[in-house]
Amino acid sequence: MPHRLDLPAGIPPRPKRRFGLLTKTVLLLFLACVFMLLVTAVFAPWGFYLGGHFHPIPYWQGWGRVHVAGAGGDYILFVRLEPSSRGSKMYLSTNLKGIAYLCTPNGERYRLSLGGSMARHLPVDTTGQSIYLYMSKAPSWIGTDRRPSLNFYGNWGDRELVLDDHGAISAVFLPDGTLKKEEHDRNHPMGKEIAHLTLKEGSNAEFEAACRSQMR
Repeated sequence: MPHRLDLPAGIPPRPKRRFGLLTKTVLLLFLACVFMLLVTAVFAPWGFYLGGHFHPIPYWQGWGRVHVAGAGGDYILFVRLEPSSRGSKMYLSTNLKGIAYLCTPNGERYRLSLGGSMARHLPVDTTGQSIYLYMSKAPSWIGTDRRPSLNFYGNWGDRELVLDDHGAISAVFLPDGTLKKEEHDRNHPMGKEIAHLTLKEGSNAEFEAACRSQMR
């Protein structure tokens, strides 16, 4: 049986290398973030100027309120979007990705996956450029229901997005502000009211406060 070597009195045991592993992990994450920023700076420099001004992280977020009388009242939309390398190269467009949150007149809140597109070759300043956004509920592992599914078309302004939904909100929500039970509900034909919406640059916390204020 091997003899156990005891440390001399007064000498503390060598500390485990937990902090070394943590430091390496943090460093690798930092380098990965720097690499992604450099890639964006080379291939999509406009990502740092979305909304008409410079910001060090290449994404834009904002929110706004729109009244849709035929769908129950006020809806509040928040979006966060950034450049994306995903998507088909066959289409002459630039891809976007992100998340969105929709708050209904009843205070019900939907988390939505967001995608979008802009022109293929963009100037650094995107003010005045057209944009298309599509968003839908991410399906869960127990189902594939993507409702609500919405589309918005518009243009960039100064620290804002000016959009309309081509009737998307009134098509999927009922006059009392609740979501239709089916995408094509024979008892409730698709609405045709077009919602015009301006998203102002702002935070998710501002959106959440606005959503809470209209809960009934």
